[in-house]
Amino acid sequence: MLVPRPPVPSPPPPGQVPAPLWDPDFRSTLPVSYRGGSIAVGDPPLWLDPQMPKDFAIVSHGHSDHIAPHRLALMTPETAAIYRHRHLEAGPVIELAYGEPYEVAGREIRLYPAGHILGSAMVWISDGSTSVLYTGDYKLRESLTAVSAAPPPADILITETTFALPNYRFPDPAWLQSAIATFAQACLAEGETPVFLGYPLGKSQELAAILCQHDIPVAVQQSIASICRIYERAGITFPGLSVYQQGAAPGCALVLTESPKLPGLLAGLQAPRVAYCSGWALAEKPFTGLQADLCLPFSDHADFPELLHLVEAVQPRQVCTVHGFTKEAAAILRRYGIPAQPLAAAPG
Repeated sequence: MLVPRPPVPSPPPPGQVPAPLWDPDFRSTLPVSYRGGSIAVGDPPLWLDPQMPKDFAIVSHGHSDHIAPHRLALMTPETAAIYRHRHLEAGPVIELAYGEPYEVAGREIRLYPAGHILGSAMVWISDGSTSVLYTGDYKLRESLTAVSAAPPPADILITETTFALPNYRFPDPAWLQSAIATFAQACLAEGETPVFLGYPLGKSQELAAILCQHDIPVAVQQSIASICRIYERAGITFPGLSVYQQGAAPGCALVLTESPKLPGLLAGLQAPRVAYCSGWALAEKPFTGLQADLCLPFSDHADFPELLHLVEAVQPRQVCTVHGFTKEAAAILRRYGIPAQPLAAAPG
């Protein structure tokens, strides 16, 4: 069973006029737009997480769909370490700590914790008249490996909507941590090999940290281990962690990546038992290409209640949705009386 999350207010009854796409009384001096798959704020544009190289870009975190080898980029020091690890050919980096100001072209930039992965940041931009907050990927739930999210107020909120539908309500982190440890301990007690699947950056480190916290020996793929070393330099430890040598993991829980190579990685293991760890475990048909022994709704993204709590915290005049269920989330927010629309359709 799922542990109850904080209550979500009910939308207005059917028949009530929803909020408009755009607040007609709001006059923004910082236009936002979506150009060629990239988010732009202001004129000249400040590019947020562009996937094509730019002369200057602001990077919210180190996942591959948010970075490119820019000529100059601004990000947190922790993201910079990941960025350099993944893009050796990238240009110089401006490292900006959480909350510190940086000015460019008459606009102030500040980065705030996003709670997603190590170094992840929400990007706040202001020209003195209008403020914009871009979430990047985020979550409001507690994490063992990421600083808790701290969203500031802003006039315009640009939010990701990966799981922004009412059916996505993730369990309490404590329940999930207990479920992960219990599965691993039960498998090891039966002489089986517990295998947890997570992508190399972020989720795998969180899984490893949970297992280590419960004194369960952990072995991880080399690609995961190299990122763990970056986390360790940032002060996050993984006692008992080792690098997985294919076919040999006696007494260890494994953390591996889901890929076409997975069957080969599992070959030779004693009775592998696979836990698929993803927010998509709550989908009608979990997005996994294998037969998993356990599907856990374990995600480093926000769920639907967190989207509403984020809006409540930021108190924006306008919400723009990106990356995910953009149209659906905007329509739902308008039912709650919040002017919202997909960013691709926003004025500017």
